[in-house]
Amino acid sequence: MSNRGFEFTIGWRDSVKDFHYDISFNGSFNKNRITQLPEDVYYTWGCGNGDNISNVGYALGSWLGYQTDGVFRTQAEVDEYTSTYNVQYGAPGVGRLRYVDSNGDKIINAKDRVVLGSDQPKFIGGLNVSMSWKGLDLSLFFNGMVRQAWNNSKFYTDLWAYWNGNHSTRLLEAYDAWKVYEKTGVYDSNVPALTTNGNNNENQSSDFFVENGSYIKLKNVTLGYTLPEKVLSKCHLRTLRFFIQSQNLFTITSYTGADPEGLGYTYPIPRTFTFGLSIGL
Repeated sequence: MSNRGFEFTIGWRDSVKDFHYDISFNGSFNKNRITQLPEDVYYTWGCGNGDNISNVGYALGSWLGYQTDGVFRTQAEVDEYTSTYNVQYGAPGVGRLRYVDSNGDKIINAKDRVVLGSDQPKFIGGLNVSMSWKGLDLSLFFNGMVRQAWNNSKFYTDLWAYWNGNHSTRLLEAYDAWKVYEKTGVYDSNVPALTTNGNNNENQSSDFFVENGSYIKLKNVTLGYTLPEKVLSKCHLRTLRFFIQSQNLFTITSYTGADPEGLGYTYPIPRTFTFGLSIGL
């Protein structure tokens, strides 16, 4: 396996009268690839598709699965699809995922699986900003990365049949779309239709679960105020500083799961607030 890339750090520090600031940015680019596998596992499950695709040349932990082309909107689309392809995988129907004939042989089966990508970061970065003016101080830390993400939470946000617990309100969109379909013959939603029948295999690996997992997060922000010396001297204190701190204040992302930083978890990393003071005697 090989990892190739580079890291960098840039910074700037300056003062303008009583205003002081310090800005630094660091980042790293990395390209991960599997370069070799033993011959006896080269095409086996877990190392490829068991037939003609190996993980050699791809990133560690790459996903193997089916490509999809949205959902079937009308019965006419279903009929055209089943007349064009020999469907050996899935059960086409209105509101169901439409699998792509990736190898072009007019057969929808396991040979159509392809490497869909991986969640190995292409770029990881962090930005530190600190500034002060007289007794006030403010520090911010942003982090983020560029990568794909496997949104496992779609089992309970988008797929009714494969989750026994609570579900997302996104399924109400599918419910409303089906009521419209019964009147118009058109299913107008990207969320698969509600069903208790899993014969279209929508719980299996496909690009339906793959999203842009890139994000920028304000990971930490602290605002403080230190009392001036003339006040401290009257209190017989060396320092007295009040502060408020927050972690995970906001995230900018198009990822629809709980939190792009904690992939695989069904709950976001908590937002916290801390109030305090530090005293120097």
